[in-house]
Amino acid sequence: QKKMIYVRKKPKGFGKNQQIEGDFQKGQKAILIEDLATDGGSKVIFIKAMRKASLIVEDVFVIFYYNIFDFTKSPLYDFKVNIHFLCTWKDIISVVKKKKLYDDVDIDNLNYFLSNPEDWRAKHA
Repeated sequence: QKKMIYVRKKPKGFGKNQQIEGDFQKGQKAILIEDLATDGGSKVIFIKAMRKASLIVEDVFVIFYYNIFDFTKSPLYDFKVNIHFLCTWKDIISVVKKKKLYDDVDIDNLNYFLSNPEDWRAKHA
């Protein structure tokens, strides 16, 4: 039986002071669903809370995943979870190119930023 729970960044500080709302069983499998992820750092808070509550969390699903960082260096990597996503910057750029929404110079600039944001910032600051 599938159920939905809600995980807060921290306990709410009043009432039952729960970090997780909803009905679940210890040892139950769960997936964390979020809107977006950059390097996955903020997801660690939720995964820790879910695992502390004895939920089995092996997967994270996000609508948009930046996919510009090395996942093996991500905070999520150490938690041994799989990240699933609907789209990334590569998908967005592909559509922009196909529909000719921006010129090649702007697309190249975006690709440059995504491949090397620190260098891009230094040149455009």
